[in-house]
Amino acid sequence: MVVDSGTVERKERLQLILQQGTRLSLALAVPVCIGLIIMADRLIAAWVGPGFSESVLVARVLLAAVLCRVGAASASLILKGATHPRFNALTNAATAVVNVLLSIALIRRFGLPGVAVATFVPVGFAATFVLFPAACRLVELPVAVAIRQAVRPAMWPAAISVGRYRNLPAAA
Repeated sequence: MVVDSGTVERKERLQLILQQGTRLSLALAVPVCIGLIIMADRLIAAWVGPGFSESVLVARVLLAAVLCRVGAASASLILKGATHPRFNALTNAATAVVNVLLSIALIRRFGLPGVAVATFVPVGFAATFVLFPAACRLVELPVAVAIRQAVRPAMWPAAISVGRYRNLPAAA
């Protein structure tokens, strides 16, 4: 569908794919990731025991990276399918290189949480400020409109998740 729409230059169809794909992806991922972020301490303690409390921060940071990447998944698909696979590949390669360099720089001082941050920073930046805006430009959809119509409506599950999980007792 994306390849077909890209080759026949049907911008309206690609705009619809970008908006609906982003909205649906985030509507599914936001409550799961937010719930896991909020409950990470309890889940990790129940899964591997209380001696792994440092992994809670790592899990939370990596879940934030997952959320950024899921939010840009439709944008990435559009760029790959609509004659821009090289841009997508170069962005992902640059993200990987920055991830490795930041990981090397941060691991000695901050340990695994530093490596998690080193993953989140380039992934979040590439997804939010490179891939999503590039897909918006490709389909001639202003970023502000895409955020208003695709990202913002998917955020109400976050409010429900936070409201649902915030009153749970802390991990023992």
